[in-house]
Amino acid sequence: MRSLAVSTAISLSRGAPADAHKQARSPARYAITGRIALDGDRVRVTIGLRDVASMQQIWGACYDGRATKAFALQDRVTQGVMRAVAPSIRGAEIQRARNKRPENLDTYDLTMRAFALASAASPSGARQGLELLDRAMELDPDYALPVAIAAWCHGQLVTYSGTITAAEEKARALALTERARVLDADDDPLVITARCAVHTMFNDFENGTFLLETGARTRSNLLLGLGAQWLVEYVLRPIRCRCSTFQACN
Repeated sequence: MRSLAVSTAISLSRGAPADAHKQARSPARYAITGRIALDGDRVRVTIGLRDVASMQQIWGACYDGRATKAFALQDRVTQGVMRAVAPSIRGAEIQRARNKRPENLDTYDLTMRAFALASAASPSGARQGLELLDRAMELDPDYALPVAIAAWCHGQLVTYSGTITAAEEKARALALTERARVLDADDDPLVITARCAVHTMFNDFENGTFLLETGARTRSNLLLGLGAQWLVEYVLRPIRCRCSTFQACN
């Protein structure tokens, strides 16, 4: 996943100058830290996600288990981390992009700002998001994420009655969805989720489900982290919106 690459391990100990030097040289923006405590047969694993530069903790969790069932505990820790890390980093990156001056925004910063607007699931948010995404796609036409989120925004304009040219917006959404598919060589879960959303918005549940199941085979834990939000925002909410519109017209 282009926007969430894994770097080499570094130490985040506060007291050692050598560790601080490693932090300064590391390309990583975030680091996962861990601690294990033992009390007889009881084991507690404490995991944290930190901003490398500020040492601020972004997310954390504790997992309790038994030393005699170490593999089961390991599986719980792995699944918990995989579910939490990507959404937590997305949130931190959105905030980081918001704090930057407009003239200093790069493709990724523009995309993160647009993602926050698109997540509001409203016509106004979609329009504002598209303004940023058009700039992002102009800067880097081969980056799949802004393309996929732009498709989602165009789909929202149709679903939430935010356009008088619904057929044209639908065509743009589907064209951008296909373009994102071609560009997404890394199977980014957020790209897959946005593509699923577009197909679902237009009642193409077969393709939407296929995309989600296909992505789950390669990025299962990351997609699980997005799964609940996807069901509410991209399936149930659009269906309720269409039902309300239908009832109002009758």
